Order: sequence, then structure tokens, then C-alpha cells
Amino acid sequence: MKNIVLLVLALGLLNCSSQKLETANIPFTMEQSSFKTILGGREETGVESELRIKVSEDANDIQFEKVYFRGRTLDCQVNTKNDINTILARFSSKEKMDEAAAKEGLKMQKKFELKKDEAVLAYTDSDGKLKYIKVEGIKEKAPIAMPSRPKN
Repeated sequence: MKNIVLLVLALGLLNCSSQKLETANIPFTMEQSSFKTILGGREETGVESELRIKVSEDANDIQFEKVYFRGRTLDCQVNTKNDINTILARFSSKEKMDEAAAKEGLKMQKKFELKKDEAVLAYTDSDGKLKYIKVEGIKEKAPIAMPSRPKN
């Protein structure tokens, strides 16, 4: 029993040590990032939040995987408009995050000691290696309140 506990502990430490933040040789630059909240006009609409990270156009060989932000694990997509790449990560108060994703988000929050205006972006580089980079200085925009429908 003691050997099993030691084995699990050793594997856990090896797994955590592979998650390091990249600080040099990052193949793209982040130009600006922002976060906004959209309040639905009706109670059942809920609240939607959106994180945007603009990256340089030299990120075309990069596969952006996940964003860890405020204790959440978010899928991300890249939109390109006028040669500007924007990583979008959205979440809604109506969506239920699965338990594994919630634990992973909280783990990353604690591991990298993220502040309210910071996130971690997971990406796969052109060599197929998963890497992490910290996004700092995320500007929180004023919430947008959508109008409600008039009651008849």
C-alpha cells in the first residue's frame, strides 16, 4: 500500500513539473487582451463572458488549445479579420462546466498564482509540443446590459 502511495505521488510530481510557463522563444506576440461581460435582458438568458486575446499574424503555425482564466478551463477559437488574429474564449453562467475541467482550471489558477487580470494560454507549437504562456494585464471592460423585452 505504501509503495502505491509513493508511486502515485511521484507520478503526480512528474506531471506537474511538465507544466511550465514559457518565457523565451515564444513564436508569437500578444498585442492586447480584454474581458467583458454581457448581461442578458431576461433572467433566463443568463450572463455571458468573453475573453479576447489579440496575437500577431506569425501565430499561423500555432494551435491554441485552452485558456485558464479565473478558475475556469475554457476552449478557445481563433478568428482572423483584416490580418488580425484574435483568440476568443467564452463562457456562460448557464453552462455547467464538467468536474474535470473545473478541477483543472482551479489547479492552474493556484499553480501559476494568477491574479484577476491574468490567464494562462495553452498552445501547441509547430513541433507538436504543448506549452503554456501567461497573459497579463487583461483589461476588464464595462459590462454590457442587454434590454429586456417589454411585458404585454
